[in-house]
Amino acid sequence: MYPVLLHSVIFAPKIELLKKIILFAGILLYGFSAIAQHSFNCLVKDAGSKEILPGVSAKIAGLNTGISSDNDGKIVFNNLTSGTIKVSFSYVGYTTLTLSFQIPAGDTTPIVYLEKLATDEEEVIITSSRTNSRIEDLPTKVEVLGSEEVDEEAGT
Repeated sequence: MYPVLLHSVIFAPKIELLKKIILFAGILLYGFSAIAQHSFNCLVKDAGSKEILPGVSAKIAGLNTGISSDNDGKIVFNNLTSGTIKVSFSYVGYTTLTLSFQIPAGDTTPIVYLEKLATDEEEVIITSSRTNSRIEDLPTKVEVLGSEEVDEEAGT
């Protein structure tokens, strides 16, 4: 009878401590899985032609994280926590687009379509030639602009 009592007095507190350590480790591991890191992938294309756009800048709002699309138009953000992110896409000659995405996104790869900017600029054709004739003798209208006139027209 004494050996059983001695056994429960000596080992019972150690077993309780071991149970507490295992419980704490389980809670700790569960906490780490809750903040697991995810990645986000998308493709960027022209809305009209559906062609891939390499070099599109993408930035996550609220983070100092930005990246450019590769030659295949793919953008990849790594080490993101679960939740919603807002990504701004910008490219020269296209409108800037901001979209929200849910992280983790699952197995789908969203395709982002950027619209070209509408421009009302007219084409300007500049030609030049050298001649031995005098300007007064040429059959076409010739206007000579100095550097001051060019700077004035350019608004500088």
